[in-house]
Amino acid sequence: MYRKIIVLVLCIIIVALIGCGQLTKQHMDINTTPLSAQTQSYTNETVAATSKISISLGQMNTELSSLPAEKILMSAQSVKIESAVSEYMTFDVTSNIFFQVNRLGKVEADGCITLNIVYKDTAKPNLLKLRAYMLGSDGLAGQKITQNVIPIEMKIADDQPFKSLSSSNMSIKVWDATFMQGISQVYVIKLRGDFSNAFKQQYTGTIVFDFVRDEKLGWFNVGERGLSAGKADYNNLRIDNGMLYMVYKDYSEGGKATVTKYDGTAWEPIGEPGFTQSSVNYTSLSVYNGTPFVAFKDSANFNKATVMKYDRSNWVTVGNPGFSSGEVFDTTIVVNNGIPYISFRDIGSGGKATVMKYDGEKWLSVGNAGFSDGAVSYLSMCLDKGCPYVVYSDWGGSQKATVMKYDGNNWVAIGAKGFSSGAAFYTSLCVDDGVPYVAYQDFGNTGKATVMKYDGINWVNVGTPGFSLAHASNTSLSVYNGIPYVAYQDEVFGSKITLAKYDGNHWNTIGNPGFSSGFGGAPSLYIYRGVPYVSYINNDNSGKLEVMKFF
Repeated sequence: MYRKIIVLVLCIIIVALIGCGQLTKQHMDINTTPLSAQTQSYTNETVAATSKISISLGQMNTELSSLPAEKILMSAQSVKIESAVSEYMTFDVTSNIFFQVNRLGKVEADGCITLNIVYKDTAKPNLLKLRAYMLGSDGLAGQKITQNVIPIEMKIADDQPFKSLSSSNMSIKVWDATFMQGISQVYVIKLRGDFSNAFKQQYTGTIVFDFVRDEKLGWFNVGERGLSAGKADYNNLRIDNGMLYMVYKDYSEGGKATVTKYDGTAWEPIGEPGFTQSSVNYTSLSVYNGTPFVAFKDSANFNKATVMKYDRSNWVTVGNPGFSSGEVFDTTIVVNNGIPYISFRDIGSGGKATVMKYDGEKWLSVGNAGFSDGAVSYLSMCLDKGCPYVVYSDWGGSQKATVMKYDGNNWVAIGAKGFSSGAAFYTSLCVDDGVPYVAYQDFGNTGKATVMKYDGINWVNVGTPGFSLAHASNTSLSVYNGIPYVAYQDEVFGSKITLAKYDGNHWNTIGNPGFSSGFGGAPSLYIYRGVPYVSYINNDNSGKLEVMKFF
């Protein structure tokens, strides 16, 4: 069956080449960069596996001369497959191509070829892509053809000149695609015209399929697109021991909380989806030694704060549900050495900032409840060496950014309060080896993205303030080995997500700006071993949740 399959493939390719002179993007969906240029461009690539298909089609077999023409052509095909694939790959070809003689006595062919490659390398998923080309340098009908075209050798029988065949349609899908735990390459080939000359001419060639590993391919989905069952909100991404966890408000479960985990192949819920008693807002996630903790605004308890954790079989409440003194907003949870801390905008304290921790029996305030000078918004918390830090937009200071930390006795300001040049929205905080960094939408710089850090004396800009091209909302900051990264909704690119990294001198985008597949809401950034992961709400996909990573 292989013989019939790929021999015809080549014949078809020949037909397209002859009819068109060369293959271009107008004729099929393929990367037509010359092979030599590709080699220079893909300096990070290594070939992980190779499969070769040698094909010969044509020249009548005299022993079969008594058979109908189409039977002769089918029987005269020769196909040889040489594969050097790894144990985590399978390589297979199927086809339904056939010859037929029309009422004018001319031979035609039709059908499709499906090349199936299944890739399951759980250690390095998403890191392979396929590139196919033909060996040889001779062109068609004696013409020299550049390397971006598939060259084919022809033998002319009886000193007769080559007779062109015509192709009405040839399409090749996904030649240069990334493998995501399984993929199919589909070749659809349709021929029209006189194929009878195949009795006098032989078509030969070898198709080489290179499976290329590239550590810097770009942005790719982690698991399926639209991993939530329906619309999602308040997504929060965390990684613990290499395992990805996600919490979100799940509209398919009545707005209750759902936590899901990526097992290397698919996203699976932890416990029951929608495990909370009622609908939630401001969901926040922390994972400690494989145990996920979730904080949220709990509509079942007067919109107060509730924390739950998964005890390996069920979701259970940590302390009393609705333990805050009043309604909460902007909840953030961090678990440090098994002790959960939660920060929130505390309506019971006039909308000021409050931090609490669980002592094993009850929830206690860390320092005074409502310790900020005035009401706050965009409150965010992190811990460094057991010390809690918070950042917020300070309503008592023209909505400029303020950072405070708990010194063991009191909440004290880090540097000047209200240190940003203008109002700071979407404040996001990271403390790296004792150095606090803050990212925010900077209305002192027309709503662009700005990052600042505390140098021990003052708050200083990290690179150029307002480094984004235009408005940058929903800023999410992560710092890895002293290198800050910021994800944000990028107004220039239709509110898609852009990730920027500071190289010590400049802010540079990671991959393409606006890399998300649609209008991306509320990005949540996490850097794990130098690899950026971003979750976001894809509003062009019914508001479902997606996670992408950059290689």
